[in-house]
Amino acid sequence: MLYVIIGAVLIIVVFFVIMSSKPKDCKQIMEKYYEKALSCFDSTVFKENAAYELVPLLYVIGDLTLVSVHKDRMKYARQVAPNVIPDCINDKNRKRWDDHMAFYAHIVQGGYLWGGWSLSDLPSELKENPLSRCMVACGDLINDPECIEDYENAPLVLCGITEKMKLNQAMIQLSNVAFEYCKAVDKAI
Repeated sequence: MLYVIIGAVLIIVVFFVIMSSKPKDCKQIMEKYYEKALSCFDSTVFKENAAYELVPLLYVIGDLTLVSVHKDRMKYARQVAPNVIPDCINDKNRKRWDDHMAFYAHIVQGGYLWGGWSLSDLPSELKENPLSRCMVACGDLINDPECIEDYENAPLVLCGITEKMKLNQAMIQLSNVAFEYCKAVDKAI
């Protein structure tokens, strides 16, 4: 009997330790993955651009994840929007946030996709998946934040081949982090 009680207590303790180490809500998940995503750009000249561009990207792909698995998008929005988004939205840049949401909506709906940051032509698979489309578009915004103003006619931003290679590597790492983020959001809701 004593072994059963000790075993039950250990199970309860292990359960609480595991639960306390996991992010409890989407706000914590987004903050954790934002830091991971931003660290992908540590060795590039694009980190400052990425610091803003990653917040709308993570918000959109989290929402897309929940749409695709038919889960409660409102829970996600209630947890993330009032807690994370105000850090990038104030009266001065509310229009910028709204422009990003409209931009990603257009991309998800099959709008023009450029991929100017890439060192090669984009595989067709990247152009078919809404999540991948958002990643490609985010790479364009990180490469040139001003291209959101006229995305279809944006000029090619020239920088050294070394920086382009670093950006490509960062985008590959970001893709992995983004997919991990989507899994974490799905699991949390």
